[in-house]
Amino acid sequence: MGIINNHPNPNNGSFQISVTRNDKPISIKEIKVYDIMGKIIWEIDASTNNIFTIDITSYSSGIYYVRCINEFDETEMKKLIKH
Repeated sequence: MGIINNHPNPNNGSFQISVTRNDKPISIKEIKVYDIMGKIIWEIDASTNNIFTIDITSYSSGIYYVRCINEFDETEMKKLIKH
């Protein structure tokens, strides 16, 4: 499994996402951001890039979850806090 890195967290709704394995970047195929109720609020088919900027500034402050599928078809989840 990879590790989702996001900066900053907590954030103001704009943040960067990358996935690493053994401290080396790996490609992301898909990213989805969910609200606390499980509704998808942001998504992208990511191709083979490994760093993305996500902007959810138009959404309310709260807890969100980011889900990434990496180049090995593994899924990682991470909790985000927007304030």
